[in-house]
Amino acid sequence: MYNFSMSKPQDYDENFIPLDVAKRIIMSALEDFDPILGARAREIFANGHRLRITEELEQRTGMMNCLPAGITIQDLKDRDMYFDFVEPFDNGIFIEHNADGSEAIINFEYTYSVDSLCYLAHEIGHAIADDIQRACGLSFRDFSPHELEKQAYFIQSIVAAHIDPDFNTESAAFVPASETSLSSAFNREAQRYEAVGAYKQAAALAASQRTAFIETIMGKPACAATITPPYPLAEDTVHL
Repeated sequence: MYNFSMSKPQDYDENFIPLDVAKRIIMSALEDFDPILGARAREIFANGHRLRITEELEQRTGMMNCLPAGITIQDLKDRDMYFDFVEPFDNGIFIEHNADGSEAIINFEYTYSVDSLCYLAHEIGHAIADDIQRACGLSFRDFSPHELEKQAYFIQSIVAAHIDPDFNTESAAFVPASETSLSSAFNREAQRYEAVGAYKQAAALAASQRTAFIETIMGKPACAATITPPYPLAEDTVHL
């Protein structure tokens, strides 16, 4: 049984999770884990410019990506992430690159499922990491694709554990080969395995230590001063 309990009754179930409910679940999961992390997610969800989301009952495009601030088509090609941006992707909502953007932007097709909710959390993870890195004077170019994906899987792991701890069981069982654990390698199983390990480490820390650990995982140099989000922590978070 998934943990979808709300403070108020809602007309939905695990087979059809409205987008606004999915957003609240993600925000609450992150808020419960670390208030600053929850505030970062809340700020992204509140900024319509950063969300290019379509809703479909069944997968049509499979679109799910986060374009870091300043990413160009050449960056995408260099990282083997580029694809021809034609119909159905070129729909007037999704964007091909974010070369002139000052913030990460998420392209996403939401399909109302638990999996789609977790994938949305993954893309929010990319956006949070990009925000933290830019505040430190860094960018996505300072990290390998493996490191960037591990950061997003870390956020996904937090949300997945909030919904159902068994979601992370498979990832925790992965034993990445030594060559895939290198930061220059790209291996989904290794990324998920390492992210779940980082999640477990963070969960074991006291609240006073957790924020610094999380921001280091997300790309903040350990020597940097603590970054306070330029927005207030939520006072009306719905705890799920």
